[in-house]
Amino acid sequence: MKKFNNEERILYLKFVWGRSRLPLTKESFTQQHKIAKMYSNHPDISLPLSHTCFFTIDIPAYSSYEILYNKILYAIKFCGEIDNDNNASQAIEDI
Repeated sequence: MKKFNNEERILYLKFVWGRSRLPLTKESFTQQHKIAKMYSNHPDISLPLSHTCFFTIDIPAYSSYEILYNKILYAIKFCGEIDNDNNASQAIEDI
């Protein structure tokens, strides 16, 4: 997260929570963010998986920090919409 700029942090929140901002007060914060290990036979080609209802992200055991950073960045930029029909087709065209 330290490497992300403010726009990327907003995209991350939308990816894992479906919201672009955190609550203003601690009392308004009803969920804790959770990071869970995602099991994958091929982690370096897998993308992280979010559960916006639970403010959770499942992350494969990537072989390097750089792969982790790039996969999360890709996911938040192309898979951050709850209704992902348009972004998914655009991501395929970009490949």
